[in-house]
Amino acid sequence: MSGVAHIQMAVMKAIGDQCLTMDQLEEATEIPRRKISQGAQGLILGGHAERLSRGCFRLTDLGKHSLSQGMILKTGPKGPHALASRPRKRDTLRQRAWNAMRMDTRATFTIDDLVMISIREGDRSPTNNLQRYCQALHKAGYLFLSPKRAPSTKPTSNGFKRYRLIADTGPVAPMMRTSKKAIYDHNTGEEVSYA
Repeated sequence: MSGVAHIQMAVMKAIGDQCLTMDQLEEATEIPRRKISQGAQGLILGGHAERLSRGCFRLTDLGKHSLSQGMILKTGPKGPHALASRPRKRDTLRQRAWNAMRMDTRATFTIDDLVMISIREGDRSPTNNLQRYCQALHKAGYLFLSPKRAPSTKPTSNGFKRYRLIADTGPVAPMMRTSKKAIYDHNTGEEVSYA
């Protein structure tokens, strides 16, 4: 049974003619970040919004038209196979790291933090793997790179890079397509370049 998509409509109204980040949407709507992410994902899947590579959301022409006409968006199943068509989470190092990033989107983390939380026996080169993954997610607008580094125990080290998740698009870890230098997001169906 479908219902009115209140969160999606609030996010759509907040965006208007602008391109807003998750932080700006949270401030404008006073809705919890996770709900905003779900609402933005619904808008993207419905063709009403898009996420740009710099990590902000803007309305498509369809979204602008719907907003200007005062249309009421609805939620609910899109057909008998709606649930079956959703991508499944696989138990990979990057999926476990993505789960860890989503636990608290206000918290920063280092690559070592992710490795400690996510590593399992058999994972090969976890530090290098997650360094490449986080760099790609940062370039694609999913992660914020803090200017302040975490301290290191080595006297000659600059410290460790600290990241924070700013685009929580859903439960399935975005996938690197290295041949295209792009991130494919199963949650939104979008491909974002990190070249």
